[in-house]
Amino acid sequence: MSELILTLAFLGLLLFLGGLFFYTLNEIVFKGNFSALWPFLIFYLSGYLTFQILAYQVSQDILLGQLIKLGKDAMLLLTVGAWLVYRKNIWHTPFYGTKADKVGLAFMGLVVVFWLLPIGPASFVNKSIYFKNTALVALMYFLGRNMVLERKHIYWICHSLLAVMVMAFVVSSLEQFFNTHLQTLIGYEAHHMAEGGDPTGDYGLTWTFQAASGAKRFAAFFATPLEMGVFANVAFATSFILYRQNKKYKVIYALTALASVACLFYSHSRAPIAGFFLMLTFISYVFGYFRYLVYAFLAGGGFVLFLYFFGSKDLWYFFIDTLTLSDSSSAGHVLEWLIGLESMLTNPQGIGLAMSGDAGGVIDEIHVGGENQFIIYGVQLGVLGLLLYALLVYYSIKYPLMAYKQHQGTDASIIPFIATTFKASFLVSLMAANAENYVFVTLFSWWAVGYSIQLFKGAAPVPIQKWRLGYE
Repeated sequence: MSELILTLAFLGLLLFLGGLFFYTLNEIVFKGNFSALWPFLIFYLSGYLTFQILAYQVSQDILLGQLIKLGKDAMLLLTVGAWLVYRKNIWHTPFYGTKADKVGLAFMGLVVVFWLLPIGPASFVNKSIYFKNTALVALMYFLGRNMVLERKHIYWICHSLLAVMVMAFVVSSLEQFFNTHLQTLIGYEAHHMAEGGDPTGDYGLTWTFQAASGAKRFAAFFATPLEMGVFANVAFATSFILYRQNKKYKVIYALTALASVACLFYSHSRAPIAGFFLMLTFISYVFGYFRYLVYAFLAGGGFVLFLYFFGSKDLWYFFIDTLTLSDSSSAGHVLEWLIGLESMLTNPQGIGLAMSGDAGGVIDEIHVGGENQFIIYGVQLGVLGLLLYALLVYYSIKYPLMAYKQHQGTDASIIPFIATTFKASFLVSLMAANAENYVFVTLFSWWAVGYSIQLFKGAAPVPIQKWRLGYE
């Protein structure tokens, strides 16, 4: 019976994704509607690991899962290719460079140098995998810088984000109620072993699905609880700005905001939770309201009091151990930081691509340090790479904030608000993990940053030509 249910679930998802894929293909290739890319990626990337697991359970072939993983790459490359085709005079397209563009080009240029030159012990294949993932982020930024959205497209994207959040809330609530991971039911362990991994932890999954105290951390259909926690911050920012922009549906957006907070705590992930409170503080700064800052501190204090009086002992000890860095996970973070810093002091010029962190292409046997995105780039690309990336992160908050203030009160301000507030909250995750490895939020946030910059005064792209693949 369970196999039949999994097969039906996979066939249903396959039908849904197949229909969405061909709809997106038609919109992009034949209509030049590049905004259609995002609803596809939102639904696709949020559950792509679950799709892979179900595919393996049905076919017992890991290759089908790999093809699903490559689906996002194919769609992104197809979108960029279609954009180039639709631009009749591509070399005459004006490009208003900003400091963020120049720093981004310098960073990618450095990555290309480390990819092509024989620097470091990582193989060229592994470096190519790492480079490909970094290049996809650059492509998403590029698409954001050159994507023109209408009001309906903005709401289409935002409502797709919230739809995924509501589905994640329902699934993770069921997980919490039955105290059972979805991944246990669909065969995560068998798929993980087929890919060459070994089950770890107390629940036959991996350590990331449980806290140091042993409490279960739920991920719904996301790849890890960390990814769901980070996505919850994106959804909260989306709910918040839509609540302010559309009073008619404020009850709905208030409920999606609460669902986001619930998923944040279901994930049991420290960095996203800390990032959430940082986001509240940043929002108070954005609006210049002292009372919002007070609300942020009250929310933080209320959270601590709730844990103390009503939370489980495991959750309270989890909170205390996090603050004191006394649990094994926190101590492991510190150790990885120290190893990475030592490598940077010894080799300030960098030791090579695919040599730090846990992103695609990095091999455990030779990797050096991790658990901090800034240190990871510093180890691989040297101090120069670290500085360039730090500047990119700074501009990813600054420019969307300026774009939001420029368009404040209009629908054009929605994406910049999501970009700047999320990137501010994401700082905590960047300090505590190889966070650019969270595929969905990484691609979406850098696209949103690029789109925000092109909205900023003096940086708008030329609207697309009314031209269809060579004929009028």
